[in-house]
Amino acid sequence: MSSEHVATICSIARDSSGRGAGRSLRDLIKASEYARHRPSLTVATMAEYLVDRPEVVTQWSMYSGDKRTSGGWYFLDHGQGWTVGRFGPHAAPTDERHYASAVQACAHFILLELDFWASRSHG
Repeated sequence: MSSEHVATICSIARDSSGRGAGRSLRDLIKASEYARHRPSLTVATMAEYLVDRPEVVTQWSMYSGDKRTSGGWYFLDHGQGWTVGRFGPHAAPTDERHYASAVQACAHFILLELDFWASRSHG
């Protein structure tokens, strides 16, 4: 997996926001060829890319905070750690995972979030 492909995938949060290109998540997932690259993407690969790019972690945190849907996953800073989870029935948090490292939490969040939306994007 080339770092260029990882960079393209990691730029989805920035490019889908109003602060970035404002493109649709569906279009960005498709343009990044996420489905084709997914078998090679691991949490370790993502974390290796993110470790020297705190601005990308911030972009994904902002993406999570800006979401206007209950679908997918969330990525939250609790001051003493990070939580990745999703909302279940009645907006109750579920599947929460806790991390001490923002990089590890973000790496997991990116893959969980994009897997969720890629499974719903057809065509």
